[in-house]
Amino acid sequence: MFLTLSACGGSASAEPSTNPQDSPSTEPSVEVDAMKAFREVLLRNSNYRDAESGEMLSIDQWFELGETVECEAQNYAVFDLDDDGTSEIILNMDVRKVKDYGTLILRYEEDTVVGYNLWARGFGDLKSDGTFVYSGGAFDHGVGKIDFSAFDPEVRHSIMEKVCYCESGGYEGESLKVSYYNDGAEITPDDFDLALKAQDEKEDVTWFDYTDDNVKALAEVDTV
Repeated sequence: MFLTLSACGGSASAEPSTNPQDSPSTEPSVEVDAMKAFREVLLRNSNYRDAESGEMLSIDQWFELGETVECEAQNYAVFDLDDDGTSEIILNMDVRKVKDYGTLILRYEEDTVVGYNLWARGFGDLKSDGTFVYSGGAFDHGVGKIDFSAFDPEVRHSIMEKVCYCESGGYEGESLKVSYYNDGAEITPDDFDLALKAQDEKEDVTWFDYTDDNVKALAEVDTV
C-alpha cells in the first residue's frame, strides 16, 4: 500500500459495499466459504478460535488478559482488511456491559474462523482504504492498519501497524518530548494535524446492524 502524508498513510481503494451481501474477492469460492463460516459463528451455530489463547469461543465471549468474559456485538462491517481477496468481519463489541469496549475481527484461516480483538479506542472510524484511527493516550494516537502476518500471541494487539502517529518519550528540559511520524519518516506537528484532517475526510466503510436478517445474507454473497 502506497502511503502519502496528505492521506495519513494509504491511498483510496474501491468504494465500500452498501449491501451486506456484496463483498469483493479475487477468489470467489474462498469468499463464499468464508461468508458461510462467518454466518454460522454470528448466528451462534459454531464457535471461532481466539487467536491469542487458541480457545474456541462463542460470539458472546471475549478473551482478554487470560480471562473469558461476556460480550455483545452491536454492528459489523464486511471488509478485506489485508487486501488478500477474502473479506473479514469487523464487529463493534460491548464487553462486560461496557458500551463500545473494543473491536473483534473475524478472519477465515484454513477453513477456520479466527478472532482477533483490539482494545477500547484501538480501532475506530474504519475507512475505505483499510486505515483507521486509534488512541492509547494524549500523545500516543494516530492512524493504523492491520497486518495479520505480524501476529504474535505473546504481544497484545500485534496485528496493529502504526502508520501516521505521535508518541511521547523522555523530556526536553521540563517539557515532555513528543515525536510525530508518517510512513516511518519524522514529520512536524502541523503536518501531523493536516494528515489527521485528511484521514477524517476519507470515505467511511458501511456498517450493518447485527441482526439475524443481515447475518443470514452473508451466505448469499455475490461472487460475480
